[in-house]
Amino acid sequence: MKGMGFVCLCKNLLMFLCFTMLAAPAAMAASGQAAVLPAGAAAYAPILKNLQHILANGLEGRERGDGEHGVMEAMTGQEGPEALRSVGWLVRDLSGDGIPELLVGAVSQDADGKSRGGDIYALYTLKDGKPHLTQEGTLRNAFSLMGNGRFFQTGSGGGMRRIFAIVSLTPDATALTCRDFWFTHEKASPEWGMGFFHNTTGEMDISRSQEVDEALFTARTDAMQQECQIAEFTPFSQAIADEETSSLAVPAGQHSASSVTARFGFGNILMGGWSPQQGWLNAQQLQNDARFHDFRIWGGEVCRVFGMHGLVEDNAIITAIHNEHGDESPAARADVPSFEVHTATGGISAPSGFLTVLCDWNIQPRSPVLLQTGNTTYQGIIKNYLAAKGLRTDRIQLVQLCKIDLEGDGVDEVLIYAQNLLKHDTGWAADKAFDVDSTFPSRAFKGAYSVLLLRKVAGGKVVQLPLHEYIHAQTAASGTANPLPVLAKLYQFADLNGDGTLEIITGTASHTNRTHHVFEVKGHKVREVLSSSTKL
Repeated sequence: MKGMGFVCLCKNLLMFLCFTMLAAPAAMAASGQAAVLPAGAAAYAPILKNLQHILANGLEGRERGDGEHGVMEAMTGQEGPEALRSVGWLVRDLSGDGIPELLVGAVSQDADGKSRGGDIYALYTLKDGKPHLTQEGTLRNAFSLMGNGRFFQTGSGGGMRRIFAIVSLTPDATALTCRDFWFTHEKASPEWGMGFFHNTTGEMDISRSQEVDEALFTARTDAMQQECQIAEFTPFSQAIADEETSSLAVPAGQHSASSVTARFGFGNILMGGWSPQQGWLNAQQLQNDARFHDFRIWGGEVCRVFGMHGLVEDNAIITAIHNEHGDESPAARADVPSFEVHTATGGISAPSGFLTVLCDWNIQPRSPVLLQTGNTTYQGIIKNYLAAKGLRTDRIQLVQLCKIDLEGDGVDEVLIYAQNLLKHDTGWAADKAFDVDSTFPSRAFKGAYSVLLLRKVAGGKVVQLPLHEYIHAQTAASGTANPLPVLAKLYQFADLNGDGTLEIITGTASHTNRTHHVFEVKGHKVREVLSSSTKL
């Protein structure tokens, strides 16, 4: 059997429909206070009024048109008033391009009288100011809202063929692309029976897919389904006004007020995200703040995993966020959200030295160049830096040294890390876990140092900016406070907010805890924008 492409599958599944549509004429008008379309969405009014008329009166002898198949299925066995209450619409900028999309879907009324739903019958966007049908949903090719421009797709081709997929809007919202595709299919000869398969191409082609066991298939598809969301819709039983309001206006080319364009974690710890309006969001904000509910990370999301020198895995899957129900459990909100990441074969199960990213741009446009740690020039730089801080020593131990163009201006910055708390061979490779064993000192000795220094050109001058610094000078007076020694580690460089400048990701560890940090560099200033700690 030849494989069917994802787009073709969505269309061909409609051919399997085998039941009769019942349209109950009910010539009735929608009632209640008229719903006003948000700014920029007036072009959707004719579509909404047409669907409202169909729900009330049926097709009145004509054939179903594009965008009407799912709505007609929803009307099966329902009279006009009931059909009008069971289908609703929502206008929201789903792709973040400033252009509102129109969702039409199934709704049910809560006790508070509000209509909520998540199963989508039709999805429209505006192309050149005119409505463009992006996707239809039917019983055999269903779509559910997941948030952040993504949908959960389920489909049936009859017999042993079922699909479960995560699809996402293209940047202009005119099409859907496949991100994760799981399906059942007859096994290839000479075997017989149903097999379970996975790919990211969206093709029901077992020759180009990986066969997986049923337990993994069930776990992944269940996790995807649990990520589906419910939103508040306007039922078609409410009249639709011709005018629009500016209360939801979104300037063209900008994101909506609560949009989040990047989410990321390091190791198995969620670090946070980036919003064009709110800026950096820490893990607790991203996972627990109601404003960002649509952008939380849930088990089942497809992500990319990076090491210091580039992409490690393009289609890894976040299998669990351990505070997925943090909004229901006050105790969970106090914890740093952690997660697990796996490839389809389980190849990455503990990405302790890796960056996990959910965003649409290239986060590593430039890579670092590692330099020899025996470089006497940089040993001298650290020696002079320590002397200025009151620590004079000729024994400088560099353990990490690299150069990279952080700002994309053609000028390299240099990162230097030196310490004498542990031996050089303890393990400062960026893609390895930063483990502190029992040999790590719980208190420092005079002359101890641990310094991570950024050297860059700003305003025509070389500046030295410490990211982490622990120095216990020999000249420290008796009784001087002796804080816990802290080791540091340079992990990665990544453009986490899409501004073209690379952020610096580091780690620190003491006798009691481990912390990951994100630093933003602007001109002659560097500031920590995110951190996440766990106790040892």
